Amino acid sequence: MLRPESYLDIRELDAADVKWFIGKLVQWGRYTTFVFDIGESVLGDIAILGEFDTVIVPVLEDAASKKKDKSISGISEDERNGKK
Repeated sequence: MLRPESYLDIRELDAADVKWFIGKLVQWGRYTTFVFDIGESVLGDIAILGEFDTVIVPVLEDAASKKKDKSISGISEDERNGKK
């Protein structure tokens, strides 16, 4: 994996890249918990969220926020049903 030139390069990552990265962190063995703070403006593939054990999404009460929450909830439901 090449060094990113810009924070926007994260948009090029896919779920396999994130899975590889988490695996490397676990293999390193120095930490037991990782927190990834990923804003929607740089998340290129929402399926990336499926690589995390827990996803916390703050939701505002506006229509756009509720729509995003529904999208993410659908991914979580697919995971529970084995459709990942």
